[in-house]
Amino acid sequence: MTLEGGCACGATRYTLTNTPMIVHACHCRDCRRLSGSAFALNLWIERKFVEEAGAAPGDTLLVRAGTLDDPTGIQPDVHIFTRSKLPWLELPKDARAFPAFYKFAEVWPPASLARWRDVIG
Repeated sequence: MTLEGGCACGATRYTLTNTPMIVHACHCRDCRRLSGSAFALNLWIERKFVEEAGAAPGDTLLVRAGTLDDPTGIQPDVHIFTRSKLPWLELPKDARAFPAFYKFAEVWPPASLARWRDVIG
């Protein structure tokens, strides 16, 4: 999987060279405010799989799906912080949803957990 994206002005471009470990639809107030929407769709991926991105220090990044050139193939694995979800937004009946966060081992696929363990040592 290779996904490309960048900022609105086009000055910063990036390429994701692997699938995200997980995709969150975050309904917290901060994500809603920063995205200007009802929720933010965040792709959690290791820094080593992001090429040509200026980013904060650390070994993982949260990439906003809205910055992708074509985000149509991205769907959330889980909805988090739904306790602050806008009341008019209905989640799909089969959506995995949590009022706050969750325990990694109960939600993440085994392959993503293995990648996470590699990141944290």
